Amino acid sequence: TPATIKINTYYRILPTHSRESALHHFDGATMKQYQIPPKSWETVFCRRSPTPASCSKNRGYDPHTVNFEESNFEVKTSSAGEAAGRGVFAKVDISKGSYIGQDQVAKRVYFPHYTVYMMEDYHQNENAMSVELSQVLNYMYGYGFQTKVVAPYDYFVDSGVLTFVNHGCNGTSNIHDLHAYGPDSPYYSETTVDPTKHAMIITTESAFNPVAERHMSQIGMGNLTASRDIKSGEELFQNYLGFVQEDYYWNSTVHDLRAQCSGGKGLITAVEEGNSNVS
Repeated sequence: TPATIKINTYYRILPTHSRESALHHFDGATMKQYQIPPKSWETVFCRRSPTPASCSKNRGYDPHTVNFEESNFEVKTSSAGEAAGRGVFAKVDISKGSYIGQDQVAKRVYFPHYTVYMMEDYHQNENAMSVELSQVLNYMYGYGFQTKVVAPYDYFVDSGVLTFVNHGCNGTSNIHDLHAYGPDSPYYSETTVDPTKHAMIITTESAFNPVAERHMSQIGMGNLTASRDIKSGEELFQNYLGFVQEDYYWNSTVHDLRAQCSGGKGLITAVEEGNSNVS
């Protein structure tokens, strides 16, 4: 982020006698502009042979695919049971393959890895009783998901009603990332995956990928689509396993989802009832 760049620049550059910045035409915001490559770089990158996989799935949205905006959904008590808390329901019929709330992708809440590290370190080592920080971490853990688009420990949180979509137990999800996984994948259900072995295989195409750099919002939030026809009044469910990209959290997430699918409470429900907190 621009703020992180500014802090790092302050500590790395030699101080002046006046204690003013030695850089008159450079700051964090300026550097941030250089982190987004021009479209010509993306075009040249995608002319490689064989064509990089990201070039066929992460270069924007299909204009011919119908997008159901967030106004077509509402938040009500989940049909998955009292312990599930809130849920998101369709107000109209949605056909298979349609985009789900892609108009909100650019409005997500982004937690850069540096920010996450600082919050966790402060909470664990400095002031574990900080109520405000605990609330922020609960929000990030409960509603957000990890991504490795930029760094191994970034978090995104949907800023709209779709943040209340619940996990689809035993492979019952009806919305998914278009390019993530399918029913035949071992990554598909909390009941079939191995808690000791992360089922998601993450490969790196290139040390520098202009497609990823130019379409970070789309990749980070995913191409959320309906995996089957969804009727008006039906609740939306997503596979929470797709939100975990760090091996460190895989085992606990699988066990937590199994417990929730057996009637246990999720993190947000437990926190709102005052029975849980980050540790």
